[in-house]
Amino acid sequence: MAFLLPPSAPRSLRRTSLTQPILHPIIPTRHPYKTPLSSSASSPSTPLHHILVFGSISADLVARVPFIPLPGETVLAPSYALHPGGKGANQATAAARIAAALDPTALKPVSIAGCLGDDAFSAFLKQTLEAAGVGVDGVKRLKGAASGVAMIAVDDAGENAIVCAQGANAHARADILDWAEMPPGSLLVVQMECPPREVYSAMRDATARGIRVVMNIAPFPKSEPPSREVCALCEAIVTNEIEAMSLLASLDLHGAPMSPPRQVEVEEPPRQHNSDQSASHVARSLLKASGARSVVVTLGARGAHVAVRGNTVGDCAQVWEVPTLDVPAVDSTGAGDAFVGALAVGIAAGWGVLDAAKMGAVAGALACTRIGAQSGLPEGSEVLAALARLSPLRQLGSDSN
Repeated sequence: MAFLLPPSAPRSLRRTSLTQPILHPIIPTRHPYKTPLSSSASSPSTPLHHILVFGSISADLVARVPFIPLPGETVLAPSYALHPGGKGANQATAAARIAAALDPTALKPVSIAGCLGDDAFSAFLKQTLEAAGVGVDGVKRLKGAASGVAMIAVDDAGENAIVCAQGANAHARADILDWAEMPPGSLLVVQMECPPREVYSAMRDATARGIRVVMNIAPFPKSEPPSREVCALCEAIVTNEIEAMSLLASLDLHGAPMSPPRQVEVEEPPRQHNSDQSASHVARSLLKASGARSVVVTLGARGAHVAVRGNTVGDCAQVWEVPTLDVPAVDSTGAGDAFVGALAVGIAAGWGVLDAAKMGAVAGALACTRIGAQSGLPEGSEVLAALARLSPLRQLGSDSN
């Protein structure tokens, strides 16, 4: 068994090899924001819990363009490239790469459940996941269906615009998940490229079994947003600024549990970058409104803001700024998924959410330095080595729950 030491541990307890045993006793820190999110992971020597990703598996068709076209505008691209993608597959691959470096003794600690079509993309996508070390027993192939496809335009600054054709992902159901290999303390990671109702059902099934949930609310499901009851199931909600405002607005409108989910339309928030002060306010407000254990708002090149609850009733809700690395951006397509995958591994290893978010920020930054959602994901050894270059966390304030 490998011992998984979070970045917050004293340097005297660190080791030069990830597989070298630690000969000193480990006394975990008791800071609320660095305490592991689950009592089952009460020490840095906790083995890596299994991670199951329920999500989309798609083919990415990527075209390099000089700029992102406006509505009605055509932009010529010299060519396109085919890459494996889908938010579920991307996050599973990111997690598998980091998990392999963090705990080399773990046997396929990351698996995925989802649907592929009956077409030429199917075998390519499944083989790519297997090659990345992701367990694929939960991947179903649907006869007569097309696999999901994402059409991605990437401009010279590394920004992107994406259109997703769901294909077989639209037919993914919660009942394809096999909970047999998921003991209590394991982690379910979900996104919103599969039917939201099925995602919420899987989340309920997981928490009923003592399995923790990380929900990446992307893309935001405007017609069927999660209720507070669903959000409160989450160990962590991960969202970008726009998605965070959309979720906050939907919870303000429909804060009561919805069972079955109702079809509602959430007004589109302003598509502009907020100040750090505004992003901090959104993170804190969303933590209160959602009932989740923690909220992570990713801010691209500005890092992330993480709102966390204290360990006991009455503790303050704290908001922390997680920095990121200054890197030359080439393609930001897979950055968010790299963040989520790395965050999930940190939580599964028993790290506190802030240490896990630091690893997410590093993975997201490194993913921007190369082309492709999955092909651009960093190796786990790169992420672990780059953690030392990250600036310290900064607390942005706290208030009562």
